[in-house]
Amino acid sequence: MVKTEDWAILQRRGRRDGLLFGLLSGLAFALAAWGWDTVALSRVSSYLPWFKLLVGGLLAVVVGGLVGWLVAALDHSLAGLIAWGLTGAALGWLAGRLPFQGASILGGLLDPRFQGVEVYPLFPILQGRSNVTAILITALAALAGVLQMVALDQAQGSHSRLGHVLALAMCTPLMIMGGGLADTINNRPLREPQVNMVELVRFAVQMGDATVDRQAALEIHLGSLGAIRSMLGEPRLVMLGDYDSLWMVSVNVEIEFDGGWVRCTVLDGTPSFCRPTDPIYQQAFACLLQTDDLSADDCTFEITDEARQWLAARRDLLGRSLETEVVGRLGASVLVDVVGGEGAPIQCRFEGAQPVVLVACGPAAAGGN
Repeated sequence: MVKTEDWAILQRRGRRDGLLFGLLSGLAFALAAWGWDTVALSRVSSYLPWFKLLVGGLLAVVVGGLVGWLVAALDHSLAGLIAWGLTGAALGWLAGRLPFQGASILGGLLDPRFQGVEVYPLFPILQGRSNVTAILITALAALAGVLQMVALDQAQGSHSRLGHVLALAMCTPLMIMGGGLADTINNRPLREPQVNMVELVRFAVQMGDATVDRQAALEIHLGSLGAIRSMLGEPRLVMLGDYDSLWMVSVNVEIEFDGGWVRCTVLDGTPSFCRPTDPIYQQAFACLLQTDDLSADDCTFEITDEARQWLAARRDLLGRSLETEVVGRLGASVLVDVVGGEGAPIQCRFEGAQPVVLVACGPAAAGGN
């Protein structure tokens, strides 16, 4: 009877330790994958800097705890290999999609006008890089799973609380490595352009009218702010904008100042040029209405056949003079309210930055198509 009670106590302790092992492993992965990203983006007033850590971190800790408890209950290293391998695959998949589909979905939930809009597409080559990273994370997590039973045995034999905790944290370096890979491949290419642009803006604001050494100005690419010097101040909000579909060498950053929004292009992490964005959309309609067939061939933007046909059917109501107002944006997806000669308001959605594309239009009251 005593042996049975002792065995039950040991099982309960083992499962508790398994739970703590899983919680610590999940937390280590979450902080490495999304912790620094959250801190860095918060410092530059980026849009929703915390959501990856909140969503991904919560799932990593909860799932990690459950898996650690399950492996301890099964009491077998093979179970740890399989269970933690699957967990690593899931965390790797999640880390690769939160910055893209996750950001698009959350943006649509917070602003229903953007529901269903793929603001941050996960292009095939980016998905391939993310999948390779997920495979590496799977391998690291599987190794941690194999070592879980070793960690639990050492924790049981420990004679101090510190030794107990250190034994249960044995595999956190492996999870930190996995999280670091996820951050480097998935988050860093999106984070650095925002951070670099805001740091340059803050330097320019701090210097004010003081003369900056020409060579130093060239090295930090201070000239990229030339077209927006009069608008500069502390950024109110920063958003990731459009980016190229291959290696994310070209990334656009959307920045809101007190005087309006600007779009800055960053090439391979280096600020290239900036310009105010609202005039882009105002001039788009002015250029479009100069032609009878609503052709944008000679304009600085493109238009889809759907948008052209919709506007052409209402050309008489629109007239030749339009009042435009930017009423919403999520990254490089921008909503513009348009009032024509008959006063019938419509709303059009533009997407992208290189090029800017007029995607669709619809009644303003319905929030567009």
